[in-house]
Amino acid sequence: MKVTVALVILALLTSSAKANQEPFMRYMKITVTFLNFDTGERSNIGTTYASYDLRIKDHEIVAKTFEKGKALETRFHLQTPEYLNFVAKTNDPSIPEMRGRFLNSDYEECIMNADFIEQKLSVNGILTKIDQSHALSVKTMTNSLTGKVVGIVQEQVELISEEAFLTATVQK
Repeated sequence: MKVTVALVILALLTSSAKANQEPFMRYMKITVTFLNFDTGERSNIGTTYASYDLRIKDHEIVAKTFEKGKALETRFHLQTPEYLNFVAKTNDPSIPEMRGRFLNSDYEECIMNADFIEQKLSVNGILTKIDQSHALSVKTMTNSLTGKVVGIVQEQVELISEEAFLTATVQK
């Protein structure tokens, strides 16, 4: 589920990073569940880990997602005039460009979408903060030809320490 990994890495940035205008690194554990509307089944997709760097001066967020020994880098380019809209591109050519908008300048919550043309799939999602260390992302996956909802991806996001992140991704 490459789409789920790429879309969730926007989670839980804080306003203190923006106020300080300094690079800001965070680490996350992401647990992914897929609700398949065709079969009625709920599947645990697995757990991934991500790091991200808020670069206010460059109007960019750089995120790296680690899963099964592989790294995926996604760059979120924040657009003018308010730097709330974004376009995100990843180093994996199978993942299309994503677009979205942060709900405020704290960069903690957003709406997003992407179209997987070859798979005839449209993904629309929202990321919402639950508390200081947890967020929830919910994405609706729709057949772009019929408009039928085929499933929902749920991602539970938890902020973790750098040490826990390095241990989980074996990057010492």
